[in-house]
Amino acid sequence: KGEFASVRLPAGTGKEDEENGRLVLAKPQTFMNLSGETVAGFAVYFKILLPDILVVVDDVALPLGVLRLRRGGSDGGHNGLKDVSLRLGSHFYPRLRVGVGGREEGEPRVAEDLVGHVLSRFSAAEEQLLQGRLALAADACLCWVHDGLEAAMNKYNARDKQTLEQERKGE
Repeated sequence: KGEFASVRLPAGTGKEDEENGRLVLAKPQTFMNLSGETVAGFAVYFKILLPDILVVVDDVALPLGVLRLRRGGSDGGHNGLKDVSLRLGSHFYPRLRVGVGGREEGEPRVAEDLVGHVLSRFSAAEEQLLQGRLALAADACLCWVHDGLEAAMNKYNARDKQTLEQERKGE
């Protein structure tokens, strides 16, 4: 129940000899709340261990464009992560959260409002900001593949709100 691409890692990555050097990118085609079915299905089919899975999700608890890599932990109320954890039988798998805003400071929002926020289109200004941030998220994923989670966390979690504010201002 998902689309995927499978590629071999190029020589020089240090991982080309590990478990046949394959990288699998999977995109669930289920509702977000059922995305664990796809993740677990691909993990079983390709024999992927939990530390070798990186789940990328949107996060309303983070300001727009903020990235947070974690080695595991709670679902933080994210129903997609909740289902992934349930289907994998563990919440100890790496994840990259990409902020989409919605719960900024001083703005308590009920779940129904957040659903509308997540499903709505970004404004032109938000789209412009996200172009660079999504490219950075892709770089964070590649860093995870090549250098490991710790290195990716050190490099990309360090880009804090101040850096994001500078990017918003075009500095």
